[in-house]
Amino acid sequence: MSRVALKVAYDGSAFAGFQRQAEGGCRTVQGVLEEVLVRLCGRAPSALGLRAAGRTDAGVHASAQVVAFDTDRAWDASRWRRSLNGMLPDDVVVAAVAFPPDDFDPRRMAISRAYAYRWLIADAPDPRRRHATWHVPGPMDRHALGRAWSGLVGHHDFTAFCSTGSNLRSPWVTVHRANVEFLGDEVILRIQAVSFLYHMVRRLVGSVRHVAAGRSPVEDYLALLDRDRKGLPPPVTAPPQGLCLDSVVYPRGLVSWESPPTSPRGPIDAGT
Repeated sequence: MSRVALKVAYDGSAFAGFQRQAEGGCRTVQGVLEEVLVRLCGRAPSALGLRAAGRTDAGVHASAQVVAFDTDRAWDASRWRRSLNGMLPDDVVVAAVAFPPDDFDPRRMAISRAYAYRWLIADAPDPRRRHATWHVPGPMDRHALGRAWSGLVGHHDFTAFCSTGSNLRSPWVTVHRANVEFLGDEVILRIQAVSFLYHMVRRLVGSVRHVAAGRSPVEDYLALLDRDRKGLPPPVTAPPQGLCLDSVVYPRGLVSWESPPTSPRGPIDAGT
């Protein structure tokens, strides 16, 4: 028995999130992966022990989700990739395969995760990008947006940006990087941290929109990171479709991917 790791890209539009759900009828990424792996490995889902680096919500996408499972199939990376992609639906792709140590845990051993959230800045929505961006019309204060978003870097209490359901022991999160990119009519909000609270990124994005629109000062946005938040408006949760899990980083040498990461939309900068 050995452990196999997969780097998976998916369009989350038609999924009720990554994690398999107890109630039947909900299509999930984990369920789709397990269905194919059961057929390839001849093992029950429980015997596969499939685990992931993170649990994306319904409608959220991934460029480089990392999952791992146990199998006695001694296939090389190319055969795993061809076999899986030949059976998976069009909205899920295995981009790369690795053979980590047998105790590899994609969630617990990750040292950081990076997300990107895309805004479409236009007078009218674009139906071709409705599942990958949040349409944000109107003028934008780029300087204020950059100040607010970059101010997230550091070790902060993100209680105000956490929805009920977070299972982390502490609301304190260390953000390594937070930057804004302006590409044509899109704004990309990137953030990298050790871990994230439930709905944390979507609440950070939803609230910073008010800063970008000039409806809220940068100081009030960053004050939500303080313990004394009395008198400040509660955070706004952005819709899921603009959010994508971009990369999961592990200690150097722990995971060696055996194919270049790719996706239906082109190359992926997937980290280590």
